[in-house]
Amino acid sequence: MTEFLHCRKVSSDSLIKLEENGKKAIFRNQNRLNHHVYKIDGCVIDEGERADFLVNSPDGHSVILELKGCNVEKACRQIYSTLSHPNMKTMLQSKIGLLIVCSAVRMPRADTFIQKQKQKFAKEFNALLHVKCKKAEVDCPSLTL
Repeated sequence: MTEFLHCRKVSSDSLIKLEENGKKAIFRNQNRLNHHVYKIDGCVIDEGERADFLVNSPDGHSVILELKGCNVEKACRQIYSTLSHPNMKTMLQSKIGLLIVCSAVRMPRADTFIQKQKQKFAKEFNALLHVKCKKAEVDCPSLTL
């Protein structure tokens, strides 16, 4: 994992904010513990589909974050590709959460699609998928199994 130190920021802020194009995820860190935030898109992974960030908490939780417009289907593909990428194998901790923050969900039968994706990620990666619109304020442990 030392080869990606240039992609990492360590934060003990009480609110760790990650945002892009009007979408925002805030990770609550009440105890101000060091969280490792990795820029995946263009740093850890620089080719193919990939998510935006990885947040590792000191208590063994990893959250892959994708900040997206309204294409939840593409966001799920990006997360899947990220989880499957060889660079991620040593970076992910034992408990994995997946978070998509989108501007809106604009697709017919979105609920059905999201439910199927939740089942797929749980089965293949033992990971919980969450989809929020515009902004999400969360704790890392609440996003994992």
